Amino acid sequence: MSKTDFICEQLKRAIQRGDYLPGTALMSERELSDHFGVSRVTIRAALRKLETEKLVERRGTRGTYIREDLYNSERQGTVHQSIHLLYPQHHWAIRHDRFFSELVRHISAQLKNPFCHLMLTAVPPSSSVREFLLSPYSARFLAGVIIAHPMNLDGLMDWVNELDVACVFLGRHDAFPQLPFVESDHRRGVYEAVHHLAQHGYRRIALLTASANDFSMPQLQREGFLQALEECGLEARADLMPEVCMWDEDAACQIVCQWIRNEKLPDAVIAGSYETAIGIYRAVQQHA
Repeated sequence: MSKTDFICEQLKRAIQRGDYLPGTALMSERELSDHFGVSRVTIRAALRKLETEKLVERRGTRGTYIREDLYNSERQGTVHQSIHLLYPQHHWAIRHDRFFSELVRHISAQLKNPFCHLMLTAVPPSSSVREFLLSPYSARFLAGVIIAHPMNLDGLMDWVNELDVACVFLGRHDAFPQLPFVESDHRRGVYEAVHHLAQHGYRRIALLTASANDFSMPQLQREGFLQALEECGLEARADLMPEVCMWDEDAACQIVCQWIRNEKLPDAVIAGSYETAIGIYRAVQQHA
């Protein structure tokens, strides 16, 4: 495969998984050149190929944009629709997470309508899900929504009713018990994590999660944690089970930094959420 074809395939995959929505700009030629480590001549050739396939359009000095009619095929008399698997834009780790990659693959395989696409879509931190989905593009082509991570859900029921689309949560969301969800076994997940760590010789295992009074998820995590500690013959210590808001990276970072400064760092730490995990990672990096 030539460099041009390789770049073309990579950009097509990015478009198909929702990295770029119709009407949005691609990276500039210079950025693409730096990203792929090739000349701008090669980049232009790849963009021309995408343009001939009617995936992008050149807008002079403004750059290259994804075609706004990408999922609308008048020639076939069909309208392509999309199901959005939504996650916060700053959660770059999710895109590389094997669980979500497998999830997208399996859901895509179940779509029986050839004109319906699953899109892994990042919601900007400044936008609520409602604002994002009511954009001209999304409202026109939206077939369903899968919410994969806690986000700004202001007015959720209003836009579900307004758009008349299916909405499913990955994991139970206590604030919206009337909406369907796919159950996540938070209790068993932490339980098995403790057993796995204990089998590999870790003794001082910590859990960073929210207060058990805030949501059902932290309560389930703590139950699984305590049961596994007891079965493994490990001590349940309050100082290794601090409460931290599941959305507060800074708080998680501060707790771990304090452990490091006081030379009381646990053998292993189980994070109750993505934000908590990022906070732990930041703390370790700061003291590396």
